[in-house]
Amino acid sequence: MAVPLESSDYIPQIDLPPSEAMRASLLSQVEAERPSNFATTLHPLVDTSYTPTFSPLIDAEHKSLQSDTPKERGIDLSRYESDALEPPNQTFPTSDEERPEFLNEWRETLRRAYASSTYLSGRNTNLALLETYGKNSWLVSNWQLEAELKALDTELADTKRQAEELTEERRAKQEAAGAEMAVLEESWKRAVGGVVEVQVATEVLRGEVLEKRSEIAEQ
Repeated sequence: MAVPLESSDYIPQIDLPPSEAMRASLLSQVEAERPSNFATTLHPLVDTSYTPTFSPLIDAEHKSLQSDTPKERGIDLSRYESDALEPPNQTFPTSDEERPEFLNEWRETLRRAYASSTYLSGRNTNLALLETYGKNSWLVSNWQLEAELKALDTELADTKRQAEELTEERRAKQEAAGAEMAVLEESWKRAVGGVVEVQVATEVLRGEVLEKRSEIAEQ
């Protein structure tokens, strides 16, 4: 079921703004009709039968946020640190047989060295590209941003102009209809006054009829 829309008949160019006393009275009436739990209770028209479903990764992230546990680092950067390539223990001719953990240390160090070498090689390549093409790329990016900013400024100015034209058009129409509305309101007041006068005269006549009937009944 769609939520019903509300319309406002307020005409700012004709209607006078409400006074502070009237505004306070209206707000008090709204507060009196509004339930005390409106901020914590859903509107009756809101469908509560829907149950959202998320992927396991999203569920795990939700649980992590609810438990306030510190987030784990996504990428291990220790292999790129300067102290990550500390030399392992020194080997000797029979170390492979007697101390196999030395061989594992050297393998791990070699693996880290390969990773560091690949990282540094890619970094040098990127720095060379940045030195060669970075300036032009930066200037082109600035030119694109300036063009985009200019287009947005133009669109904003056009939107403001349309809003001002619409506001002026509404003001002119409201002021043009103001005189007619004043005449209609005065006619409505006279009509209401006439109805009240007729009702008063009817009550007076009714009283006279009842009084006359009472006099006839007493004779």
